[in-house]
Amino acid sequence: MKNKEKLKIAIIGAGFTGLTAAYELGKAGHKVTVFEKKNFAGGLAAGIKVKEGFTSWRDFRGWDLEGFQHHFFVNDTEAFSLIDELGLNDKLLKLSPKTSILYKDKLYRFDTPLSLLTFPHLSVLKKSKLAAAIAFLKLNSNWRALETQTADAWWRKKVGEDVYKMIWEPLLQGKFGDYYSEINMAWFWARIKKRTQKLCYLKGGFQVLVDKLIKEIKKQGGKVRLDHQITRIETLPATSLLHIANGPEQGPFQKLIVTTPPLTLVELVPNLPADYKKWLSKLRGLGAQALILFLNKQFLTDGTYWLNVNDASYPFLSVVEHTNFIDPKHYGGSHIIYVGNYLPLEHPYMQMSKEELLKEFGPYLSRINQQFNNLTMKQSFLVRAKFAQPIVPVNHSQNIPSLQTPIPNVYYASMSQVYPWDRGVNYAIEMGQRVARVIET
Repeated sequence: MKNKEKLKIAIIGAGFTGLTAAYELGKAGHKVTVFEKKNFAGGLAAGIKVKEGFTSWRDFRGWDLEGFQHHFFVNDTEAFSLIDELGLNDKLLKLSPKTSILYKDKLYRFDTPLSLLTFPHLSVLKKSKLAAAIAFLKLNSNWRALETQTADAWWRKKVGEDVYKMIWEPLLQGKFGDYYSEINMAWFWARIKKRTQKLCYLKGGFQVLVDKLIKEIKKQGGKVRLDHQITRIETLPATSLLHIANGPEQGPFQKLIVTTPPLTLVELVPNLPADYKKWLSKLRGLGAQALILFLNKQFLTDGTYWLNVNDASYPFLSVVEHTNFIDPKHYGGSHIIYVGNYLPLEHPYMQMSKEELLKEFGPYLSRINQQFNNLTMKQSFLVRAKFAQPIVPVNHSQNIPSLQTPIPNVYYASMSQVYPWDRGVNYAIEMGQRVARVIET
């Protein structure tokens, strides 16, 4: 914004989108205040504080740990550019962890051409079809042509019914539940296109990046208000200014960025036009749940980091052994696994206590590792999020709202708009950069 006035801007949400937008706008000289209802920043990638056993993750006297497992791909250019700008390059680790699938209660590595060739449950012809389909998705850049059909139909046609039911259908069902047959192929393309065998992590955890962003925002004169839930935004038509009904700083603000789930935007800004509210209602999503177990010994003893569960009879989608990726010494010697699910809010598992889930999942964890019941569980935690995985039907690009809402000076930038890409820190950062550019132009 060359030779223009510097603005007072409010941002709702201190995830990576909100913090990145605040940082970028602060660089341009604007006065930014970020409001976050939780008592920590970072969103789904935060080093979450807990109350039982340890007062916080940091009581391990080691690295922070995310409430939901996270990593970077080596092609996450927006994230790496920001990390470089913030002087955190020395914190980046580049590793090659092992990804496997669970099929008929056995683990099979499934992340390299060689592992596909040696998978014993497919014929050479079927492996060739699967490899050709994956190669096509890797090389193809025209995702819009793929969003007109469902992933369910595309994979059945390309690799055949039996290969699809063995490899991809269980993962789609596990990820999206009853919605799995609606998911379009562009979303699946993005999963294949983006994936890299090498993964990156930050020494100290993702909270290192969160803390650095907050430090820089404050250095620019901005503010990050944690533990402040905003319930209503009032627009003042006569002056085009915005007023926060219950904030520690009520305004007026000249610009507002909302980074929350879609329905929260509707609640915050009650005078949104009815047709826009109806449009937002198309942005459906599932919640996420992670049961985090701290064990005295390794659980996935073959060294697998990420295990996809290709068996619909299991009550969870994945088991991620974080300490098969990052050395257990950084977490007091504990071996840490995430037992993960994406679920609608009304699902019984989203209502269960940690103890109930442990009882429910325990027999299945014992099928993966027969020694599970003999392992000492040092601690366990249950983390949930109400909106974590957007549901993306055919032609979903037509459902994505622009960053500018119908109300002047009110902008919406959220995980729902990173499509066709899937949720992730890199795209949250990119979204924050994008909305800042829109305000600056």
